[in-house]
Amino acid sequence: MNDTPTAVREQCASCVPANVKVDQLFAAFHLRDCDEETDAAAATAVGRKLGRTVTDREITQLRTGRTGQKSDPELLAALFEHFCLPGTHLTSMADVEGRAIDRTLRLLVSIRDVSPAAFRL
Repeated sequence: MNDTPTAVREQCASCVPANVKVDQLFAAFHLRDCDEETDAAAATAVGRKLGRTVTDREITQLRTGRTGQKSDPELLAALFEHFCLPGTHLTSMADVEGRAIDRTLRLLVSIRDVSPAAFRL
């Protein structure tokens, strides 16, 4: 349980590093009994979107924050779009839309991870 007031958490959402937001996508968008999408599969899909080769290493670096240089905004936007989110999600976390996306992703993970037994009537 997080004791930090919701307003404070939402205000700090814009301070969340890009790699945490990227990793959140992989955590949120998979079925309960399935593994997260691999970096290689995401790289292939994002590469098709961009019309160029994207390596699994590039995706891994985005997820870990170890790029060694500033992240490619076009690559980040295409990755977010691959997960059906606006490419502006990375830059919009401080606004209402960004906070709503962040809350929705956390809700998706919470719902997916709840045991079906919890819904017994």
